[in-house]
Amino acid sequence: MLKKTLAVLLAGICVSSFADLINFESVATGNYASLAFENAVLTSDNSTFEVTGSAPWGSNSIINNTHNMNTDGFTLTFDSDVLVNTVSLTVGDYAQDSDPIFLTAYDINNVLVGSTTYTIPESLNGGVELSLSTVSEIAYFKFSSGNPYPGSVYWDNISFNATSSSVPEPASLSFIGFGLLALALNFRRKK
Repeated sequence: MLKKTLAVLLAGICVSSFADLINFESVATGNYASLAFENAVLTSDNSTFEVTGSAPWGSNSIINNTHNMNTDGFTLTFDSDVLVNTVSLTVGDYAQDSDPIFLTAYDINNVLVGSTTYTIPESLNGGVELSLSTVSEIAYFKFSSGNPYPGSVYWDNISFNATSSSVPEPASLSFIGFGLLALALNFRRKK
């Protein structure tokens, strides 16, 4: 019993699971080359993108600055100590045309580990949530739209499930150490 308890405590020291959500409500509208968040950095394949308040669902979102026949790719690169296997986001339009959507995920060696496509129907006035899950760890995630009008869709609510392999703070280690010591003493008394 003590060995199992110790194993669980020690596993908890090294790895913690969490879900993260990136929305753009707290980001000022305007043009950006990149945006840094707590566990990831967002960049555009076209050098800049816009945070706008004019998404079909009424909140801040991102759209590419080049709306005419260019690619509108975005890349979300995760911090090296964050292990991601699932990513989802909202994408939408104003019901003017159909738009092909591409989601791709890559590992740390730039190997494609997952992809999916979706076509926004011409009738969609709003957003739809898309997700991509992989068995392998995702180092970065690319999302884009294609012809006939790349760059004409809005993106928001990027979420991911992850584990962190970061090293705990010294205070946390000492707290866990005292807990382990108390468990050991308690176990000896019961013998």
